[in-house]
Amino acid sequence: MTTNRKTTRFLMCLSALLVIGGCEQPLPGGVQPGVPVGGGAEFPVMIATDAPSYRAGDRVSIRLVNHVGRAVGYNLCGSALEHDQEGSWRVVQATLVETCTTELRVLAPGQAALYTFRAEPRTRRGQYRIRTTLQDLDRRTTNYVVVSNTFAITREGSD
Repeated sequence: MTTNRKTTRFLMCLSALLVIGGCEQPLPGGVQPGVPVGGGAEFPVMIATDAPSYRAGDRVSIRLVNHVGRAVGYNLCGSALEHDQEGSWRVVQATLVETCTTELRVLAPGQAALYTFRAEPRTRRGQYRIRTTLQDLDRRTTNYVVVSNTFAITREGSD
């Protein structure tokens, strides 16, 4: 079977769109953590770090627990690291690692997932949190934004 140049270009563009569409995209303005995108009740899924403070370069462990009565989709490596800059949360790392697969994992009701990443040595000191997006697999809504507790990152050797 032969394909012409237009078909080849179309297939390449379609492939690129599918890859880009699988990546976590920024949420629209005004989205509140723990509230479903599109409205609805607060989503009681919790994400927390294992310590209140880390030095730059340390490993940070996070735990996501599903406290709802239905399964949710997640991918913790695709979570964002946010920095509190004068009272406004800014994304400083779009993903927690350089290479992150885009598959959606399933977290059943009551189940927990653990993930560890490294706070880069160049990370500025200050207050941080993790933001991740969960997908409601029952399609009652599309996505939920969940944020961790606030934690500090200090420079190596300073407390």
